[in-house]
Amino acid sequence: MPYVAPPSQRTVAPAASLALTCGLLSLPLTLALGLGAILGTIAIVAGVVGIRQVTNAPASTKGTGRAVTGIICGVGGVMVGGPILAFVLLLAGLL
Repeated sequence: MPYVAPPSQRTVAPAASLALTCGLLSLPLTLALGLGAILGTIAIVAGVVGIRQVTNAPASTKGTGRAVTGIICGVGGVMVGGPILAFVLLLAGLL
């Protein structure tokens, strides 16, 4: 019986993990003065970068699900937290 090499371990794309973390944190922080909009924006950008990392090296990286989840949560954080953040900045006189 010939030797069969064990399957190589695929690493998670760092941007995908960042997208998931920022996206999930953006949801509760949305109600805290709209700060979730900032984290949501970071999650969207990191999610797109994470998807590109996975598609460029599919044999060695994984994390598409994390990236997509981060993008979806980030969009929710931006859509809900964006108007709240704009209102808070308007009240503070910064906008």
